Amino acid sequence: MILAAAALAATAVYLPQQRLARTLRAEADQLAARASQLTKDREDALKEARLARIELEGLQVDRTELARLREETGQLRKERDSLRQRLAQPSGPTPAAQPIPHAGAYLPREKLGFAGYATPEAALVTMTWAMMSGDYEQSLLSLGPELRLQELANDVGPVEFEARRQVTAPFFKGMQILASKVLADDIVELKVRIDATPGTADATSLPSVVIQPMVKVGNDWKVGTAERDYEGGWDESSQPEPLN
Repeated sequence: MILAAAALAATAVYLPQQRLARTLRAEADQLAARASQLTKDREDALKEARLARIELEGLQVDRTELARLREETGQLRKERDSLRQRLAQPSGPTPAAQPIPHAGAYLPREKLGFAGYATPEAALVTMTWAMMSGDYEQSLLSLGPELRLQELANDVGPVEFEARRQVTAPFFKGMQILASKVLADDIVELKVRIDATPGTADATSLPSVVIQPMVKVGNDWKVGTAERDYEGGWDESSQPEPLN
């Protein structure tokens, strides 16, 4: 009887303890799960914060770059407007034109210079000299109205001019005007051989022979439109005048 009472008393104590233990384990599991979720939420929040910071830094860099580009564009426009004003004003004394040795002669780069605009050949020599050794304003003065308007409308014309010079000038060796063709009193086409250093990627991009249209503006000859590649039909379409 005593043993039965003791066993009953032990059971009465044990069962509540078991229930309490299970409850505590369940609560512990819930707390662990919640802690794990909080940790994940914290890591996700930190990740989003890092991404937001990177995006913000990128936007700040973009704004800085945009401000720099706007400043450069504004400066280029000021230079363009100043150049337009100078070109619109009467120019100063024209430098003395250097004579071309003779029609059809090969002109090495070091012999190029300001040759004036009295003839299509002289105007082309002047333009080539300006492109290789002169400056942007000198090259503009060698252009006919159509090309000059296109250049003046280009906000980054001086930058592109200098970029072209850096690419082509190191490989340019000389030029030779091979023939001319009179299309009208104020339009002449010149057949020109371009001599460039062989074996370089930039030089091989230069055509060896081109046709350069020239136009007469008042008493001066200017470069009319962009040159085009020479084709054999040019010699056959009419009788060009050889320059030799």
